[in-house]
Amino acid sequence: MIIQGEGKGHFSQAMEAGTRLAECGTEIRRCYLGVSLFRRTPSYFKESCPYPLKTFLSPNFLRTPDRKGILVFLSLAVNFLLLPFYLFEVARLGWMLNRDRCDRILNFYDPLGGLAARWFRRGAKKITLSHHFYLSHPDFIHPHGLEGSYFWLQLMNRFMLKQSDRALALSFRHGARHGKIEVIPPLVGSHVRNIQHKKGKSDLCYFLNEGFAREVIDLYRAEPGRVADVFSDLAGSGDVPVNVTLHAPSRELFPEKMKRCRRIITTAGFDTVAEAMYLGVAVFVLPAVNHYEQYCNALDASRTGMAFQVGSAGEGLRAEFEPVNNEKFRERVNSFDFCRTIWLS
Repeated sequence: MIIQGEGKGHFSQAMEAGTRLAECGTEIRRCYLGVSLFRRTPSYFKESCPYPLKTFLSPNFLRTPDRKGILVFLSLAVNFLLLPFYLFEVARLGWMLNRDRCDRILNFYDPLGGLAARWFRRGAKKITLSHHFYLSHPDFIHPHGLEGSYFWLQLMNRFMLKQSDRALALSFRHGARHGKIEVIPPLVGSHVRNIQHKKGKSDLCYFLNEGFAREVIDLYRAEPGRVADVFSDLAGSGDVPVNVTLHAPSRELFPEKMKRCRRIITTAGFDTVAEAMYLGVAVFVLPAVNHYEQYCNALDASRTGMAFQVGSAGEGLRAEFEPVNNEKFRERVNSFDFCRTIWLS
């Protein structure tokens, strides 16, 4: 497996994919993780990954000074300057893939992993898995006014499709096959599917971008009658009011807090939103600034009726929302046979 190390979603989906493949007897030789100079890898992933783990330098986004979004053009410029290092990493990764002699390479949307597999491991079946591919599906209606970002995302998707024999598009909704793109449901882990949610009084917040966590903590400080658990890399830093408990990202603790939460407020990634939808928890999604993929995720999630898009942390704190029935979504997630899909060809 090759994992693009940006955000909770790629890690969680990869770990669940590995669990399901291992259960059906598939040997997973190694896990290759793309790391960045600008973001540290969550400790929960490094500690809980059950496979031999190797890392390689891979492109990533730079954050805005307020840590609420990404700097698109500066990220492109910096990553362009690092191109010689990335080409070296492609060759190094390709050598390791050849050494492993795998029949199938499952890539969670890492571009260098795609190049290494295509150039150096020609005999293996290349399967790329990501929710990004659904944004190239004809069923998806894109947000208006972001044509430049739309161009870059489609360019990246075309690049990744070229490196792949098959593309599995994780989606909140059904979709017919479109070229190489096969639409599949989210890979919600058993640690979440086994939860029996009972609505409590505490809010649950998760933010990949720490700036939102700081803002939310200040909002709860001003409203001491509200209680929240906040998961962010901010954990252990700064002054936190008594009605807020700050946690580092955790694969074990986060689901425990989901069991009794009143609602979830989160940036518009894919994984946390899918988990909340599965449990029927009201989820308020806040796209990171300049992050086109998150604008698309928030729009698509809100179209299901199981999530609510907000424009600010304050709006998420004060808005009220009751999600529609999630029975069909749960049935779709539970009935999906991931192993059969991987071994179809």
